[in-house]
Amino acid sequence: MGFEIEAKFRVPNLSVLAGQLVCRGWSESIGSPDIEEDQYFQGINRDFRQTGEALRVRLKNGVPRFTYKGVATLSGQGVKVRREMELEMPEAKPSTAIGFLEALGFQRVAVVRKVRRTFSHAASWPGFILTLDEVEELGSFAEIEFLSHGDGDFAAKVAETVADIACQLGFGELEKRSYLRMLMEKA
Repeated sequence: MGFEIEAKFRVPNLSVLAGQLVCRGWSESIGSPDIEEDQYFQGINRDFRQTGEALRVRLKNGVPRFTYKGVATLSGQGVKVRREMELEMPEAKPSTAIGFLEALGFQRVAVVRKVRRTFSHAASWPGFILTLDEVEELGSFAEIEFLSHGDGDFAAKVAETVADIACQLGFGELEKRSYLRMLMEKA
């Protein structure tokens, strides 16, 4: 079990931002960009919309991965901190992974599709990733993320670094909603 610490920002132009990142020493991951389709499911014994949790099957370039996200808390800087557990299933067909949850009674509630470019800056911020997302129906976003296997205190310290990176890159106002919530509110 770990914690996901992240901040999301709406950005006007992903191509311009990608060029700026490279000029500042960020490196794009091999294989980037990725095509991601996140299929979100409703809980059986509790309403995830009410609890703030999420259960999804992410198809990343066609490979399924189960993800559970716990209730988010916001750090003093507004950075989101939440428990996250993932299970990649490289041998499974996407239809099998989705069918598994549906057979157990979970209901699909929404699908978020995006093209994601992933960057890192190992020299200055090892372990942090910065993604540039073009999200179908929602627009362009940048996310700064760190996956921690430490405790909540460690997560709070990492949240400060996420906020510092955002400030150094000149990102504006935080977007505190998830892509799922934005999509649901748009419907």
